[in-house]
This record gives sequence, structure tokens and C-alpha cells, in this order.
Amino acid sequence: MAQNKFDPEAAREFQRTIREKLLDPIETQLMTKFEEGQVLSREPRWGTLPESGTAQGTYAEFHSTTWQNLETTRAALYGMLEQLDGVIDQYASSEDATVAEHESYGDALS
Repeated sequence: MAQNKFDPEAAREFQRTIREKLLDPIETQLMTKFEEGQVLSREPRWGTLPESGTAQGTYAEFHSTTWQNLETTRAALYGMLEQLDGVIDQYASSEDATVAEHESYGDALS
């Protein structure tokens, strides 16, 4: 029967992948576009054409949805990193307890 085994180094590698491939590009490439003076921090000039009001509303809704999705994604990625830290810490504590228990059995048999 196959045995499942937790590999803390694989979990750390997964964390690095999350940071480097997902979170860093969001933080450095996307989030900076929303900073003051950047392209996504300001609304286009809509003019006075009859459809400009509709375009403005559509843009505002799109911008808001994009921002909310980006924030949700960021929060999820940070949450994944936090949970992985907890799992790795619990694994280390569990391994320490298991080793101590095995050593105490050996001491009891001696």
C-alpha cells in the first residue's frame, strides 16, 4: 500500500513558486499601475459625446471589478502562503514530538 508523506521542502518550493510566479508580478507589475499618476490611477477624459456617459459608467464598473478581483487574488495568495507556513511549522513540531517519543521508548527499554 502506498504511503503518503509530507515533504516540507516541496511545500517551501511551492511557496517560492507562489511568490515568484504569481505574487511578485501582481505586486510589481500590476499594483504599480494603480499608484497615483500611473495609467490605471486616473480615468480617461470622456468628452461630451452622447455615449460618453455610458462609456464612463462601463469603465468605472470594469475598473472596480478589476480592482476587486486583484485584491481577492492577492488576499488568496497571501492566505496560501500563511497556511503553508502553518502546515510546515506543524509538521516540524509533529516530527520533533515523534522523535522524542521514539527516544523515550528506547530509554524505557534500556
